[in-house]
Amino acid sequence: MRLSDLWRGRGRTIPPDPDYPTLEGVIKSYLHQDMDLFHETISDAIAEWAMPAEPRHRAMLIEEIDRFLARETADPDTAFVTRWGFDVNPPDMGRSSPDFLNAIRAIAVDPAVASALREQW
Repeated sequence: MRLSDLWRGRGRTIPPDPDYPTLEGVIKSYLHQDMDLFHETISDAIAEWAMPAEPRHRAMLIEEIDRFLARETADPDTAFVTRWGFDVNPPDMGRSSPDFLNAIRAIAVDPAVASALREQW
């Protein structure tokens, strides 16, 4: 944020990640730091997004997760935390980023599996 933005009373908007806009939207909208005020678990938060989502939006999320995992094979945890660590940090929760994303992917495929994944978070 530039000082001039503060002086004018408006914050600078950070543009969304052009490679993963759907994934970033879900993370920032449902897995933010105050998530626990709205949901008991991460799987509940993802299910809240996935249940009413149109199939094409769930397909976009799945495709972005698959692309992220294919691109970031060298160090997926660092790549994930660099992008979205302010909102959610899988390694700090004792999970790898690929495991975390695969769980989100499973819920996007079938929101009913969210209840089975509750114990893993």
